Amino acid sequence: MKQSGKWRRCHTMIPRTVTTTVPLGTALALLLLCSFTFGARGASSGEENWRISPVHEDKVIYGTDDRREVYETTDASQRTWAASTCAVVYVDDLTDNQNGTHSLITDAYQHSGYPACSDEPYGDQPVAPFCTGFMAGADIIVTAGHCISETDLENTRFLFGFDMADAATPTLTFSENQVYTGVQVIVRSYTHEYDYSVIRVDRPVTAPGARALPLRETDTIAVGARVGVIGHPSGLPKKIAFGSETRVRKNDAQGFFYANLDSYGGNSGSPVFNAEDGFVEGILVRGNTDFVLNGDCFRSNILQNDNESPEQVSKSATFAGWIYGNNVPPENDLFANAALFPQETTRVTGTNVYATREPGEPEHANDSGGASLWWRWTAPFSGVVLVSTQGSTFDTLLAVYTGDALFNLSAIAANDDMPYSRQSQVSLPAIQDTVYYIAVDGYRGEQGGITLEVTPSLVVTPGTRTVAGDNGTTTFTVQTIASWTAVSDQAWASLDVTSGEGDGMLTVAYSANSGEERNATITVTGQGTSPPWTAAIVIQQPDLMPCCCSPGMQKHVIPDLRHLLGDGLLLVLAFAGLWAGSFPGRTRFRP
Repeated sequence: MKQSGKWRRCHTMIPRTVTTTVPLGTALALLLLCSFTFGARGASSGEENWRISPVHEDKVIYGTDDRREVYETTDASQRTWAASTCAVVYVDDLTDNQNGTHSLITDAYQHSGYPACSDEPYGDQPVAPFCTGFMAGADIIVTAGHCISETDLENTRFLFGFDMADAATPTLTFSENQVYTGVQVIVRSYTHEYDYSVIRVDRPVTAPGARALPLRETDTIAVGARVGVIGHPSGLPKKIAFGSETRVRKNDAQGFFYANLDSYGGNSGSPVFNAEDGFVEGILVRGNTDFVLNGDCFRSNILQNDNESPEQVSKSATFAGWIYGNNVPPENDLFANAALFPQETTRVTGTNVYATREPGEPEHANDSGGASLWWRWTAPFSGVVLVSTQGSTFDTLLAVYTGDALFNLSAIAANDDMPYSRQSQVSLPAIQDTVYYIAVDGYRGEQGGITLEVTPSLVVTPGTRTVAGDNGTTTFTVQTIASWTAVSDQAWASLDVTSGEGDGMLTVAYSANSGEERNATITVTGQGTSPPWTAAIVIQQPDLMPCCCSPGMQKHVIPDLRHLLGDGLLLVLAFAGLWAGSFPGRTRFRP
């Protein structure tokens, strides 16, 4: 359950008719949860016109609208960067003309079924792309992780040159060297912290003027640095937006920074440039709400340049290594190289940065992941252990298998999120001398530091015993493969044993209770267990019916019977006795 979770996510889905009944309170709760989880995320402008919509991230105008057409731009560098920026379109929106060219099918520029207001820029232009990408290597294109996954490659194309030729003429016909098909997702992450997809296309990119844009490999951009963006806002023909006040506003997150970029849904995946040296500092992924309705038309939402939470940009430093070849995967990236989990410890650490998901690898905890590491643990005993990723720095996936190759693995246990946590934990019924393979992956390919623990579990059952008020004993079962100690916090509830090794039984002897109900806590502490300690409770009722044969105690019998049976039942019994007594010779009981 993410989000997060998963931050684990309100996706834009393909519309379909479903009839169901949901209580009003539940429906409102779900709506509020979705809104809270995603904040600024939502359907982007023009989304109604996209027949199959991935997750779109809203953007907005800050201060003045800095967008310009490519043909209007006099800056030679910006025009070169624009030639390397492409549209991400659906294959169904391209028509093969059977003469070496393709035509692009477009829609009207609309929002929520309404047209643009008469003073809204570009209101008469067509829309088609649902995201933006850019050339980062000879045959490599980068876009946002929420735009493209492995399953989307067949249905999408990367299109260079969807620009306005002049104020009235969009370019709608394209040569073969302007259209590319993705054949491999080299790496993809789609989380709140990391949102990118690095894709290999079917051949080297030779679109007119296109070249691999340089990526910033380290997170060094300073707050206040000037930046700009190039892409397809709302699916429009390509726009260039470099404003004099467009700057990095905040850079305190690991995977992204904030900048007041004039951008919209459709700009997702757009390269964000350092205005001074032209390096791509990151890719536009999400931001504030695009539009506001004004009667029967829409206008761009306009915010101040100093907005505290403007557009979010995934840092190039988080994925550049995949493109430049300095992404050295960890040694235990592959199943065949699974790291040995030492017998003398219960905890190991590592990082899955630059880890991969190899062909034939199962989906751990039913998520595609994409950055898994492997460990090999041989059980030195038989008993239940807890395998946990608590302490890891990202949203983990966890799975445990038996088998000696990817093709013959048997899943023993798996978990995405523990309750109220992005980390994972499974209970493993270990068998002595059995080899177990433990996989730790990142939800949707998330990366970071890993802490992996394999610890004996500690369970005391039942959690609570309720006992009578007289003297007596009760028992609890301790289940663990570790040594343990036990202590009672009340003198009236004493333990027969206070320590043990492995599974054991605790007998609690309790004395009579002549007062109010009382509780005793039995705390059991394990040696290197998870949890490190647990507790059981003895609840003792007051002694309601002391022995009536004891001198001086008979006076308690009737009040206690009244407490147990109630005044009404006692009255019935009294009348029954009177009735039976009126027949002196009657035999009251028969054998």
